[in-house]
Amino acid sequence: MEILNKANWEKSKLDLDKDGHPNYIFYFNKHKKGNKIVVFSVWASPDKDKLELTKDDGGKHVQLNKDDSELIFETITDYETITLN
Repeated sequence: MEILNKANWEKSKLDLDKDGHPNYIFYFNKHKKGNKIVVFSVWASPDKDKLELTKDDGGKHVQLNKDDSELIFETITDYETITLN
């Protein structure tokens, strides 16, 4: 997916105690590193209008803008708006 390829991924360390468990986890078969599939974990922002993602083991992190968040959310859920509890 082009949005994920162009995203400004930053190095980070995932802290489940601070971040909690992700709202969604997904992967695309086309996103591979050699024989390894890249796994994306997704959290909704507190206002539930933007998504934050990590990939692989949480070593890279990005917060998407509202428009890109909506497109990713639609892709992984088939819903048109971000609605998380």
